[in-house]
Amino acid sequence: MMQVGAPKVTEGMEAATKAMKNVVLVPQSLDPAAPNFLPKHAVGHYNYEGQKRIGSLMAEAFLKLLARR
Repeated sequence: MMQVGAPKVTEGMEAATKAMKNVVLVPQSLDPAAPNFLPKHAVGHYNYEGQKRIGSLMAEAFLKLLARR
């Protein structure tokens, strides 16, 4: 699950990931220097680099889930 939204939304997402099996929260940072910062266009959609990072972060999370099995 990709982290999005206000802090209350993130809290709900964290609770959901703890309650469900095989679900993880993929966090994102607001720090542009962080590897999990997801750049966006001015209108709020993720740009090319943001989309690439989402794919990489989701792949990492998926591989960690597979390694647990």
